[in-house]
Amino acid sequence: MAAATRNHRWDATPLGAMTSWPSAARTAVDLALSMSQPACVCWGPDARLIYNDLYRTILGHRHPWALGQPLCEIWPELAATLRPALAAVFAGQAQLWDDAPFELDAVGGAPSTSWFTATWTPIRSEDGLVGGFLIVATETTRRHAAEAALQHDQERQAFLLELADTLRPLGDANDIQLVAARALGRRLGANRVGYAEDLGGGEIAVVRNYVDGVPGIEGRYRYDDYGPELLAAFGEGRTVVRDDVAGDPTLTPAEKAAHAALALGATVNVPLLKDGDLRAVLFVHFKDAHRFDEREIALMREVAERTWAEVMRARAEQETRRSEERYRTLFSSMDEGYCIIQMLYGADGVANDWRFIEVNPAFEKHNGLTAATGRTIKDLAPGIEGRWIEIYDRVAQTGESLRFQEPSGALGSRIFDLYAFRVGEAQERKVAVLFTDITEAKRLAERQSILLAEVQHRVRNTLAMIRTLSDRTLRGATSLDEFAVAWRGRLAILSRVQALLTRSANTGIDLVSIVREELAAQAPDDSLYRIEGPDLTLPPKAAEVVTLAVHELATNALKHGALSAPDGKIEVSWAVESRNDRDWLSFLWRERGLVLQPDAPSSRRGFGRELIERRVPYDLQGESELTVGRDGATCRLAFPLVHRASVLETGVPERASVFDGAPDDDPRDLSGQRILLLEDDFLLASEAAQALLDAGAKVLGPFSTEGAALAAIGEGRPTGAVLDVNLGIGHSLRVARALRAARVPFVFLTGYDDIVFPPDLAKITRLKKPAAMDKVIQAIALSQTPS
Repeated sequence: MAAATRNHRWDATPLGAMTSWPSAARTAVDLALSMSQPACVCWGPDARLIYNDLYRTILGHRHPWALGQPLCEIWPELAATLRPALAAVFAGQAQLWDDAPFELDAVGGAPSTSWFTATWTPIRSEDGLVGGFLIVATETTRRHAAEAALQHDQERQAFLLELADTLRPLGDANDIQLVAARALGRRLGANRVGYAEDLGGGEIAVVRNYVDGVPGIEGRYRYDDYGPELLAAFGEGRTVVRDDVAGDPTLTPAEKAAHAALALGATVNVPLLKDGDLRAVLFVHFKDAHRFDEREIALMREVAERTWAEVMRARAEQETRRSEERYRTLFSSMDEGYCIIQMLYGADGVANDWRFIEVNPAFEKHNGLTAATGRTIKDLAPGIEGRWIEIYDRVAQTGESLRFQEPSGALGSRIFDLYAFRVGEAQERKVAVLFTDITEAKRLAERQSILLAEVQHRVRNTLAMIRTLSDRTLRGATSLDEFAVAWRGRLAILSRVQALLTRSANTGIDLVSIVREELAAQAPDDSLYRIEGPDLTLPPKAAEVVTLAVHELATNALKHGALSAPDGKIEVSWAVESRNDRDWLSFLWRERGLVLQPDAPSSRRGFGRELIERRVPYDLQGESELTVGRDGATCRLAFPLVHRASVLETGVPERASVFDGAPDDDPRDLSGQRILLLEDDFLLASEAAQALLDAGAKVLGPFSTEGAALAAIGEGRPTGAVLDVNLGIGHSLRVARALRAARVPFVFLTGYDDIVFPPDLAKITRLKKPAAMDKVIQAIALSQTPS
């Protein structure tokens, strides 16, 4: 907007050319354009608008027309609110709207409510009079929507809890249906709510219903009278919604008349299916047309399911009191598996099998056994574990009821939650079992644990990289100001990479976005650069390395290169080529249009140049060449497009246990030691290598691949080693085992709290990233001490 403001024809407006504006107006405009939140300046008696880039989001379709227009013409729908505020602010009174609602017109749609917090601050000219005012605004609509959704959810939960408490003591199924229908009807403001139970043969019956201002509809009805698709939809479990029965084009005049006879202006019908069969329909009626929203329909479904569950409970209790047979029938409609078994014994009187006497429909879903009635468990699952027979025999013999959880490989590697109790006479040795397959629930709990380990890994790797970047940036800076500028830029680019990699986990980042976003952030005008290359998503590790490299190139171009010269241009291009049956990226950065002195700062070698020239060969096993000629920098990068995980984004780890490494003694002297270093991230490897050198060691590496490290074990004869556990392509312990075979002591360096180590490596010291370098030196020294 800064460029748009400068280029606007202000001389064609009452404000006149910008050069004629009071200094206070120009200062305020400069301030607003540079602000990092939506801001604008209104100047002149009719409050003409000058706004920054972020304010464009608030303007919406009114941009760019709104630039230089009077405020009340931009927002005519708010004129009644704005005019008294304008009078007050021009009288010198600041204005505040704290989280206030505004009805804004939308293009081609009805007005909608948006919420804002905004301040109007008067701006006085040199003569002391208010010539305009500064607006700083923040839209809070999303927060209001979130609060409204939260409030609705809380109210819904409170309603459902109250409904459950109300239904729980009721023992009659018809009473439960009526009480639930009344609660739902009052909640929705409906005129009629009830349950219709399917009778079969295309008929349905309403026993009781809640009504408000309309007659009840108790009786029997045929589905066909209300549309032939109704029963088909119910059979598929689909909710049928008709917001306006009279205007519904899918209904015939006869069908509309059938609805009208029941005073139906709008209706929702929620079918309840159990085991694939239609059992009942919850209906909600309005006597007039009514537009149902998704939250209303979702509440109906929840009430339908919960009420039906309570209805089934009541009926089951009634049946249980009548007879044991009816009691067992209860479980035919349950989602849990249920069976009655009879224990079988050998000639020695020891239980060795059981026979299924009865099973319910959910039985097969939970354990995978088909056609079980009358057959034995060893017939159905020959490998059934002996502990199952022992448990059920104990229940049959003692009459003791047992609730337990038990896994079974013979039943499809499932885990079950079970309740077993004796039924019938003691000598019959019959056991009833109520059970649920909880395998998936257990796996979900396991995944939660894994995700926690992943969070720990990402945080530690990120902290390690940040620490290394800050140390190297500080080491190369000549002043705190220089450090602050370089560090903020590198930290910002790390944050951007981490956010993008987290948002698109395991997929990478679009290359054109990396280049365009960095150049847009550094270049004052997009005419200063040209980007050319095919659409390409870089793998996570490559995205991290290239993003940092592009940042360093763009930063240097702004300070010393093409972006610092009036005629400077940057050309960025890339292509994918084939090398040794693998796709390689060939990336070219070229600066033109300036004359660079031989001793210019951009020709010096520093940490930024090191990030460009050394990370690609090290981290990506590629090539990097950076040259600085008199007309600017030229950088060529090439590397294979192989998926490698970034330290800022890593796949889900396996389970295990990792602990902090060496005790807090002083670091040890490693003079004369040859230490092999395996770490696939250049920044972390550089820091570790320097620390080892400072401790007197000779560093073999650092290496970023297993192959190079394995070769060095034989050629370099290391006396110790530091190993990263995850090299971006997954966990591997080949180097560790080779070192163990060569009797070379070593330590692990990891960002995980939970990685499985086999027994032969379980006692190796493990240091958690970001580990202090003195701890690494100390651990290496201690690993070489005989124990």
